[in-house]
Amino acid sequence: MAENAHQKQVRMRIQENNVRASYANAFRHNANQTELILDFGINTIVNHPNAKGTAEDPAADMLFSVDNRIVMNYVTAKRLAGFLGQLVAAHEKQFGEIKTEGNTI
Repeated sequence: MAENAHQKQVRMRIQENNVRASYANAFRHNANQTELILDFGINTIVNHPNAKGTAEDPAADMLFSVDNRIVMNYVTAKRLAGFLGQLVAAHEKQFGEIKTEGNTI
C-alpha cells in the first residue's frame, strides 16, 4: 500500500487531429541494435504485355509501393507484437485459422 501512495496519477490525452488511415497488404523490415524499422505499403502486379513470360523476360513484376515507415524501439515493438498476437488469436478463435502459405499479395 505504501508504494501506491507515492505514485503520481497521470492522465493520458490523445490528439487525433493529424491521423491518416492507410491500408497495407505488405510490409518489409530492417533493424539495428536499438531500432526496428517497418515499411508498410501495397503489393501490386505490373503486367508486361509483350513479355515472353520466361525468367529472362518475365510477364509481370511485383511492385511494392511503400506508403508508411514506422521506426520504433524494441520495447514498443515487443508490446506491439504481444498485442497483435492477442488480436490474431481472438480472430482465429472466432473465424478459424488464417492461412499465410502461398499468399504473395
